[in-house]
Amino acid sequence: MSAARRRTFFDAPHDHPALAGLLLGAFLVPASLGITAVSISMAEMSAGLGLTEAEAVWALAGYVLAHAISLAALGRLGDTHGVATVLRIGLVLLVVGTVMTAAATSLVTLTAGRLVQGFGAGGTPVAVFAITGLRFSGPARVAVLATVTAMIGIVSGAGALIGGAVTDLVSWRVAVALPVLSVLSARWIFRLAPPAAAGGQGVDVYGAGLMAVWAGAFVLLLETPSIALPPALIAGLVLVVGITTVLQARRVRMAPSGFLPRAVVGSRRYVLGALAAMTTYSVYVALLFAAPLLLLQAHDWSATTVGLVLFPAALVGAISARIVGRLVLRFNPFRVASGLAATSMIGMLITGAADGAPVMTTVGLSFVLTGFIASQGGLLSHVPMAVAPEVRSVATGIFQLTALIGGAMGSAAVAGLSTPLGLSGAVTALAVVPAAGILLALLAGRAPVDRIDGS
Repeated sequence: MSAARRRTFFDAPHDHPALAGLLLGAFLVPASLGITAVSISMAEMSAGLGLTEAEAVWALAGYVLAHAISLAALGRLGDTHGVATVLRIGLVLLVVGTVMTAAATSLVTLTAGRLVQGFGAGGTPVAVFAITGLRFSGPARVAVLATVTAMIGIVSGAGALIGGAVTDLVSWRVAVALPVLSVLSARWIFRLAPPAAAGGQGVDVYGAGLMAVWAGAFVLLLETPSIALPPALIAGLVLVVGITTVLQARRVRMAPSGFLPRAVVGSRRYVLGALAAMTTYSVYVALLFAAPLLLLQAHDWSATTVGLVLFPAALVGAISARIVGRLVLRFNPFRVASGLAATSMIGMLITGAADGAPVMTTVGLSFVLTGFIASQGGLLSHVPMAVAPEVRSVATGIFQLTALIGGAMGSAAVAGLSTPLGLSGAVTALAVVPAAGILLALLAGRAPVDRIDGS
């Protein structure tokens, strides 16, 4: 009887979106702990390895950098060689990188491990959202994404609590190994992965290289306010970003089916929708960094206590994601996303005004988590569907890459603006980012649909 139920689910997961969402969410959420849980353990990490604060930031910057490159590279690989290939490569690199990171004895070995770990972890969102787009449609797709985003909200919102408790009770080395928990649910994700399309074309190595170099240089450039790079290196990064932007634009014209398909970047709805998602993710990451710091500055608390104070925000975000998931079925998802961007804006203003007051800081984080988690579900269920099915995996990867760049921008902006404005002032100033997201989401909803997803 149980074997028949398992066959029924994996043969027709579309009929069981809640269970599918739980499995996909369990596979995806550990990757977010590579940022949220590690950020709270950096003090212990620095003391253990003898690192300065600027050096320890590379534990985060390296992970974000590799994650950004991986999303683009593995997204295209999924289109050409199937989701299962992405899973195999990502999981191997995730395990290897985790072992390297947990055993690190210096800045060099720590950064190398986090780069490998981040690249491997990038395979998890590519696989999860590719499976969601290919195996589910209509209300079932929205239900799956609502469950996944709710789980992301709970785990990432509780990242400070999880990372703080693990660091206080065990070690920072265990905290940095948390992304490897994705391995525990991998066997079921392989069974959900659709078969590779026959006769898939080869990967556009040149286009992939351009995207990797551009993404790496751009993310590093955005991190410069929090990483003390020499002026000459910053100038070099600006030059690299400019040159690769020009070359990538030329590559899109010359090879419309290459690594960055013209069908993706030429869709106005896709581009505007991805940028709208980037704004809410930007302030989400910014506040995940800033909220614990605001509380630590105002109170003599342990990392675990800070995590406990902020944990209610994760619960509010998860509940709101389920509620808004139903609204997306009844209303225009882009208008809903616009309202959620406004929610994120209000959350940033509340947190900035709170200046470390525990209750209002948690309320502000709740608003920002709600804006990010709920809007991601609605936009992810519609934006990549604006392009042709054969490029949806790479469209999903670029969608996530865009959001990740927004996250790097948010964390960098907090660090850069906190010197002239103070941390509370920096949070308040960043409210302008989701304000732009309001307009972007509305424009995306009015943009013409290049392809109707009738699946």
